[in-house]
Amino acid sequence: MPTSPTLYKIPRTTADGNTHAITVETTKPHSATQPTVLFCGGFHSSMLGVKAQFLAELSQQRGWGYTRFDYQGHGQSDGKFEHCSLHDWLGDTVAVIEQINKAPEHQQIILVGSSMGAWLASNVLRQQVSGIAAFVSIAAAPDFTQRLLWPALSQNQKASINRGECISVPNRYDDQHWRISSTLFDSDRDLLLLNDHTSINVDIPVRMLHGTADADIPWEYSQLLLEKFSCAKDATLQLIRGADHRLSDDLSLRHLTAAVDDAVNTAARQYR
Repeated sequence: MPTSPTLYKIPRTTADGNTHAITVETTKPHSATQPTVLFCGGFHSSMLGVKAQFLAELSQQRGWGYTRFDYQGHGQSDGKFEHCSLHDWLGDTVAVIEQINKAPEHQQIILVGSSMGAWLASNVLRQQVSGIAAFVSIAAAPDFTQRLLWPALSQNQKASINRGECISVPNRYDDQHWRISSTLFDSDRDLLLLNDHTSINVDIPVRMLHGTADADIPWEYSQLLLEKFSCAKDATLQLIRGADHRLSDDLSLRHLTAAVDDAVNTAARQYR
């Protein structure tokens, strides 16, 4: 029987002492034996996006619980994007997981991260936050701020950021320019995953999807991230030929369905 979602706020205090509320939507599983899928969206995305809505509908069909949320400075949550850091968004993700773990019935969490959300989710796993039974990544974007975004800026843009100014950057997805500042780049250093000395020491099912025609984040980034899960005995990367970064076309969504189904079923067998 379908269950209705609950919308609520979680107060968050940032490193600069400001208090913001993030908006969270949660739907309970149909039974206590079913897991909860937690979706972590991407850079400048919202929980009303195509994949977030698709997973909401899939979770209802399967009887899973489902939680989605907006980071600070995104969607329906408080805060200005350019004032928020990667640490703020990572903290938002952990706060949502802690809220799920407080539920009276034990719910295994299937962590699904899209683009930047996969980077943040990987750092959650690196911290070994409890309650997570499997991980699915969609066009993972680890370290993109340092490896891709900063090098793409002009010398004038870099100089403006170094002076403490915000800059506006056009993007291929909408007419709204992204406003970014040094806050974004200053917060990535201890979250980087692709250097030689980083590992993610969890043994859970890992399922990664990436399109070969991704013009934003090369598919090799998912391959590099996969190698960081050195303790995971069941970790796979599936490449979708011709798919772009969004992975929201019908074929990609069918592959996403299969990946989440597989993660849920594998986790259930592993924790039985």
